[in-house]
Amino acid sequence: MSWTSICLALTLHTVAPATTAPPLTQHSGQQSTTNPSAQKQNEIMPWQIYFAGGLLPDLSGLALKIGVYQKLKRKSEEHYWRWGAGLFGSRYLKSEIYITRAWSALFKMRLQYETWLWPGIFEGRGVGLRFDSENDNFDSATLRSRSGEEEFQIGHALRLRPTWMHETKKWAFVNELNLRTWFIPGQKSYWYDVSYHTLIRRGELDLTLNNTPWVFHKAWQGDTGLERLWLGVLHQFTWAMRSNIVRHRLGAAFIFRPFETIGPFPGLTLFGIGGINIVERHRKGKLWGAMLILREFEF
Repeated sequence: MSWTSICLALTLHTVAPATTAPPLTQHSGQQSTTNPSAQKQNEIMPWQIYFAGGLLPDLSGLALKIGVYQKLKRKSEEHYWRWGAGLFGSRYLKSEIYITRAWSALFKMRLQYETWLWPGIFEGRGVGLRFDSENDNFDSATLRSRSGEEEFQIGHALRLRPTWMHETKKWAFVNELNLRTWFIPGQKSYWYDVSYHTLIRRGELDLTLNNTPWVFHKAWQGDTGLERLWLGVLHQFTWAMRSNIVRHRLGAAFIFRPFETIGPFPGLTLFGIGGINIVERHRKGKLWGAMLILREFEF
């Protein structure tokens, strides 16, 4: 659910209004006043907790993510450090700890360590299957036919995620690059990754690359500024280094926050995404999609 970061960015971020340069002061001998905000260099924000849950057709089931994070602002809203942890659960489990550095409103970088756990108890979906060769078939029929061969496995990944984002009053342009270095212990083989529908080298280091440019249009904004409806399009490219498997997807998405608050709590954010696989070994021409609900609290 890497999309949660985009949902948070577009629903909780407000574009700063344009300012004009202050008029030149006369030489009256008086010292100019100092902006109090300029003196406030660092500010630690309260801890935040969020819940994201939804229907992920690619996983053929429900998924839930719980996360906490804290932010240290430096100079402005766009310059900050952010750190946190999260737990994702569906047919597999993934825990994560991360730190993010944002240098401006245009660019930020996230370094994240992940532990993956495939329990080997969900049959027929490929969650926990190994393959002898990168050329083996892993289509839906093969995954069903190998039901019962799933294995318990723990894996590790180090993820680097640079993100470029430019937002105007009506448009948002985002490019998210995900680089993962994998190590899945065990006999040298290939491990089926259900999140990207690809094969990852087992017993040796491997690398996956996923790049997604998005273009969003703000179709509606409420009176407070936080109620928003974003409509967008995207292209997703995925590549696994050892198996050399490539995937291209085209899609559309919406992010909808209908209420600023629900009672004493922040409002819900609805996120939907879907499209078609245009290049993929076993799913070319097939549709894909996901839906989730995101809610954030402060404590």
